[in-house]
Amino acid sequence: MARRTAALVGGGAVALIALVGLHGVAERSLSGHMTQHVLLLDVAGPLLALGTAVPAVLRRLRPGAALALGAALQAGIMWLWHAPGPYQAAMRDNAVHALEHLSFLAAAMVLWWAIVAAARRTSGYGLAVLAVFVSGVPATMLGVGMTFARTPWYPAAAALHASRAAALDDQQLAGVVMWGFGGLAVVAAGVLLFASWVASSARESARLIRIGATAALTIVLLAACSSGPERTNVRLGQGDPGAGKRAILRYGCGSCHTIPGVKGARALVGPPLVHFSRRSYIAGRAANTPDNLARWIRDPQSVEPGTVMPTLGVTELEARNIAAYLESLA
Repeated sequence: MARRTAALVGGGAVALIALVGLHGVAERSLSGHMTQHVLLLDVAGPLLALGTAVPAVLRRLRPGAALALGAALQAGIMWLWHAPGPYQAAMRDNAVHALEHLSFLAAAMVLWWAIVAAARRTSGYGLAVLAVFVSGVPATMLGVGMTFARTPWYPAAAALHASRAAALDDQQLAGVVMWGFGGLAVVAAGVLLFASWVASSARESARLIRIGATAALTIVLLAACSSGPERTNVRLGQGDPGAGKRAILRYGCGSCHTIPGVKGARALVGPPLVHFSRRSYIAGRAANTPDNLARWIRDPQSVEPGTVMPTLGVTELEARNIAAYLESLA
């Protein structure tokens, strides 16, 4: 929670610096304007996304689709506003200028929400790292074009200078800002995300080893203690198992767990959910009841603080339906 708050505050501070602190510089030069754009796209937008919850619509998409959408949106918005017509319209009209900056922030946040959502899934971490580096390519191309252009691209920006040579120098500096600083920010973000991926993989491997050892010990104890007829603990509560099965598919629970009866749910990231109704506890903390299970599905942190189980935005009704399906697994 503290990290999310710090990211949100940091993103807001960087946006304030870009839009207020650099306003005067941006009014006088193209390079100042490009510095604003780089700060909004590569620093403020990502930090604001890291400090806020991922929208449900992005969580429901496959990681590859969400990342492709985010990267395409950011590239499209950036290229649109750097075309001569829209760029000069933004320089002439304050309302258009504000829309330009808001769209930069929104596009960057969508991309980084998709990156965060992908990184929460083991299968999506590599795609998230790739998306960070790919997202920097359009800005690099634009920066290179500005740097090596032999004529000013924007008449409105050139009019701010006393000579054509001075306007061209300013444009080349703007290209270096977008190419150099923007590229550096992308590389730094990619490296940090890759390091997080490596650390997460190490933690996951250690957890799988613990799960395997616990499962083996449980099997031995059950084999030693089993006698008489099998005992089950089926408690459906107030949910609908059929609707719960459909909700499990929709929220992608099978990307982490093996769940009997659910198509494609054969992952081993989290513990397998076979014979779930026979379990006495949820996450080793709460008694295995429909109410506790629904609470775990909706808000895992309230049951086990620090758990890696993500909060997926499941509604109360859907949580009860999912709980009913899991409790039917005897």
